[in-house]
Amino acid sequence: MKLQELYSQSDKQNKANEFHPDGKHRFYIKHVENDKQSGHYEIIDDKDKSPINVFQYNTELEAAEVLKKAVAEMTSMNMVGDVTESEKSDMSELPPELVKDLEKNIRKGASDLKQKWSSALELVHKAYDVGYEDETVDGEGKKVKSTKPVQRPTPQMSGGWKQYEDLIKYAVEQLTKSRGLKADWRMSSSKVDD
Repeated sequence: MKLQELYSQSDKQNKANEFHPDGKHRFYIKHVENDKQSGHYEIIDDKDKSPINVFQYNTELEAAEVLKKAVAEMTSMNMVGDVTESEKSDMSELPPELVKDLEKNIRKGASDLKQKWSSALELVHKAYDVGYEDETVDGEGKKVKSTKPVQRPTPQMSGGWKQYEDLIKYAVEQLTKSRGLKADWRMSSSKVDD
């Protein structure tokens, strides 16, 4: 389904860049385009107009898949009904198993001395890009393993952002452990010594 079709199904009173399922629910989706290819969808809380979650895309093809995910999350949130502020921040948190996968990616990246990391942040971003291993069943009933990237949080996603900060600290620890403090992964100048 094309984005325009989804928007045409929304309430007539709503702006063209917003998708409201029926005008009765608290959460809706707002579309923000960076350019013709990239942008993001925000799940917005109608009470305070704040974004609850952000789904980014880099191609038009990717946009349709990302929108499906955003609509699915918005629908489940609307089914649950009102949420408290503490529940809202928890919605952006990754499950513990997924955090463990990201930590594993960081450990592997830090210990692979062929990799030249300019910073711990670069390593964390790569860990999110590598993501996690997912297992699905194909049309013939065979199990197929694939890796799926993990969406990096934005600062508005307080729970997810805290995990992101913790993973940066973890990456610093792992890089220090495997390469030392004076290695080339540090962004600060090597001329400044403590």
